[in-house]
Amino acid sequence: MGIRKSVVQAISPNHGPTCENARDMEDDLTPPRTGSEQTTEDASERICATLMEAVSERALSPGTKLMEDVIARHFGVSRTAVRGAIAILERAHLVELRRNHGSFIASPDRAEARQLLETRRVLEMATIAAVMTAATPAELDRLERLTLEEETVHSGADDGAKQRLSGNFHVELARAAGNAVMEEMLQNVLARLSLVAALYERDDGRKCGAVDHRGILAAIRSGDVAAATAAMSQHLDDLEAMLDLDASPDNEDTLSIVLRKFAPSAPAVQRRPRRPPAPPRHDS
Repeated sequence: MGIRKSVVQAISPNHGPTCENARDMEDDLTPPRTGSEQTTEDASERICATLMEAVSERALSPGTKLMEDVIARHFGVSRTAVRGAIAILERAHLVELRRNHGSFIASPDRAEARQLLETRRVLEMATIAAVMTAATPAELDRLERLTLEEETVHSGADDGAKQRLSGNFHVELARAAGNAVMEEMLQNVLARLSLVAALYERDDGRKCGAVDHRGILAAIRSGDVAAATAAMSQHLDDLEAMLDLDASPDNEDTLSIVLRKFAPSAPAVQRRPRRPPAPPRHDS
């Protein structure tokens, strides 16, 4: 979903309130910046985009601690620039600050995951309704080309590219609806759902791919609102079925989730029964 244009691009290059967008919203509320301040902001955006790409490719998983000194040293910048990037990601609910512990990639619990899925469904259905009347032939052609690109990528072995591309169709569809606010909301929800997928997705090989997207697009082109709505609803049902939201209790840490995923059938350790305490000795 281009990351510099949205936080969801964290998911893939075309999703979510971007680092750049978040800064733009603050420009109207702050005085002009000096040259050094602008340089720091540019560095923050570069760091933000890099972290988002790493999240989108699941190189940085939920619960990963963001070490300010390591990031600052890698980019050759001050920790102020690093904190600026982290603040942007925190406002987008992609990073969480833990008092006296630092900053971590967010780990949505099951309740938040379900709320995000419900919100996505509302936004996607509203997008379908708007696209039916607002999308131009050129925009539909662009969506068609995107499904062809998806088909090529998903037939290859680049898992990172597959992750980046997975939400592009939905973001471009929202863009074709002509509602910038709805597009931005969907981008942020998709970015946060990338973290949900990293925690709860079943590893059964299914992905958000070109076949379903072509079916949705065909229904839109035909002008059949009911068919397009039904195709999108079924697509979302399939995506939600890829998640196992009953996999773990909300308070389980990321390490436990990872261990269960990579060692699902590890035998339980059999504890030897404790010997009963010896009776007290009585000296005669």
